[in-house]
Amino acid sequence: SLRALCLTNPHLTLHTPSKTLLLQQAPKGVPVLCGGGSGHEPFAAGYVAPNLLAGAVSGEVFASPSARQVLDAIRLLSVQCPGKGVLVLHNNYTGDCLHFGIAAEQARAAGLQVETVVESDDVSVPRSRSQKVGRRGLAGIILTSKILGAASSAGLSLSELKLLGDLVNASTGTIGTGLDHCHLPHTPASAWEPLEGDDLEVGMGMHNEPGVRLIRGGIGAQELAKEMLALLLGEDEERGFLRWEEGDKRLQGGEGPVLLVNNLGGISNLELSAFAHEVLIQLEKDYSLRPGRVYVGAFLTSLNSPGLSLTLLNSAEVQRALPQELKGKVNVLELLDAEVDCPAW
Repeated sequence: SLRALCLTNPHLTLHTPSKTLLLQQAPKGVPVLCGGGSGHEPFAAGYVAPNLLAGAVSGEVFASPSARQVLDAIRLLSVQCPGKGVLVLHNNYTGDCLHFGIAAEQARAAGLQVETVVESDDVSVPRSRSQKVGRRGLAGIILTSKILGAASSAGLSLSELKLLGDLVNASTGTIGTGLDHCHLPHTPASAWEPLEGDDLEVGMGMHNEPGVRLIRGGIGAQELAKEMLALLLGEDEERGFLRWEEGDKRLQGGEGPVLLVNNLGGISNLELSAFAHEVLIQLEKDYSLRPGRVYVGAFLTSLNSPGLSLTLLNSAEVQRALPQELKGKVNVLELLDAEVDCPAW
């Protein structure tokens, strides 16, 4: 699939030994490197483009790239963009944290400038169970990638990008739901017990990790949206990860929060769009929130998983948390709006 991306997008090139997709021409700013296991296409390779990711390194299906692969990718970008440093972005999973972390340490030991942002936006895992390892990373990494890529092109330094990435992550929440488990190639279908009939699992991870609630017999789009939004925006002390001020609920004219409705791979466009419409209705009716930006599509999948996820980014909270020297340089919504020629965005 990486070779096919290069054939259909001539601005890309592939470093085959490390399975790293790069831009043919060096990016204008600090290069942003992202990556993870395969099986989540178009993430991450599909987002390598000017004003977005400078590189993406891929592992095997549902397996993190090795530390050697990541280190090679960092070195490639350091040669392509000398003196700028490299910002590394990855999801919060054990293998990714281990391999990307080791590679970043080795790169620093070799004299390279490297900063890391770890995406951890899953709200399904309660605080009491996530204190040691943190929350899982889900589709929020798509918004973080877009924002950081545009911010890099706008001239932010490596340290400023690191700060911005951490702030965006802290203001992002995602909840997923699966109607069944995905099927891994060369793996017996019985490796995971299938969900029965119309059952669905709220909070299921993108690698078939167990969710927080199994709903027997199925429910309609209206009830499912209500269930997912309650976990995302409810006042449960275990999951109140997103902070909202009263003024955030009155934002109009496209200045409200960012909503991303993500297809995990096996949902039709008809169903996904209908569900997104229901979510928008309930956000305004039940939470007084009118998103300023709405993205609907297959941004980060899980092979053939018949499921979807909802991501909310409180862009106003990011703006408030920015240090004074960045407030005039960074507008989160403008960074999301920045033009990009990308096969997946």
